[in-house]
Amino acid sequence: MKILFWNTHKNPEIDSYIIDFMDENPCDIIILAEYINNINGLCNQLAILKLDYYVWNSLACDKVKIISKQCYKNKLMQDEKRYCIYSMETAYGKYILTALHLPIYFEIKEEM
Repeated sequence: MKILFWNTHKNPEIDSYIIDFMDENPCDIIILAEYINNINGLCNQLAILKLDYYVWNSLACDKVKIISKQCYKNKLMQDEKRYCIYSMETAYGKYILTALHLPIYFEIKEEM
């Protein structure tokens, strides 16, 4: 299983880089931190490459977005502003996946 984690730093031009990367190095799960674009739009662009992905639902976590191939079953276990925890099941076994975005120093001071 290949997992890509990418902090996009709120870059609105990041989709083309993600698509180019995925064209050369397809991954099973993509975790994007600070992603500000339309995640469904990214899935649609990946579908053009015959890469079918769907969005993992998260209500509270606004710092991390996850998409994966449709062959993975997932269940949200915990959902917070900066992280989410899922149980997931593949043909090879059951796993726990945690996606986390740690704040940088000045963001910590702002949140206090």
